[in-house]
Amino acid sequence: MNSSWTPLTMVLAAANVVLALAVAFILIIQSNWIGLAAIATFSAVVWAGDHPGILTWLERPNLQIMPFELTSPLFQKAPEFHPTTSQRVGSVFFVNVLLENIGETLAKSCQPVVMTVGRYDAGKWQKQTNWIPLGLEWVLDELSRPATGKPVEERDLVPLKPYHFNLGCLSTTDPHAFRLLVTVAPSAQETRFLRGQYCFEVTVFAEKAKPVTKYFHVKWLGECTDSFEDVKTKIRVFAEDQPPW
Repeated sequence: MNSSWTPLTMVLAAANVVLALAVAFILIIQSNWIGLAAIATFSAVVWAGDHPGILTWLERPNLQIMPFELTSPLFQKAPEFHPTTSQRVGSVFFVNVLLENIGETLAKSCQPVVMTVGRYDAGKWQKQTNWIPLGLEWVLDELSRPATGKPVEERDLVPLKPYHFNLGCLSTTDPHAFRLLVTVAPSAQETRFLRGQYCFEVTVFAEKAKPVTKYFHVKWLGECTDSFEDVKTKIRVFAEDQPPW
């Protein structure tokens, strides 16, 4: 059932409930049972008409980006294969983000999106003003690609089940760059970032859910090798609730 309830309407509904309780308390003190019965009848009518919307709003999906640490499985090494020959060509290190729906109902058409990018340069943060938002890939999406020919952009999230999406990766075949793992990589927009300090604004959207946003800082020193421990010393990743710019 669709609901038009918003935080404002919920506040107004709560205010009406408080007012009704206050009036009922006064009527009880005054032993005004007729007035009390009228209040009860009115409350029953309001509940009968509006409670489906109230329940829908209370049981809506609730997305939450979980805390990030540069440890497995959020930082993960895997073999890298040639896209056409399937031969191993090197190693890749994924930066993954854990996402959960902590609400009561299914979060439909959920998609993580890089909304904007900033770089720390010359002692200050510079936000890229012409950035076009790009969707990020889901982890373990490889099985769906042969059937569709492209990565899955949207996914339904059941309550309390952990899901992961890719922020980006490092590779021994491209050792100087941190690459965003996006569902569509436009030729006119850079998704490959050389050594430096960056911030990626990531927002996750879903039907009937409030969008959730985190700012992922990535400091990359360059030179990706095959050693997990060595690569960990060359990259720093952390998330914040507010932008640095």
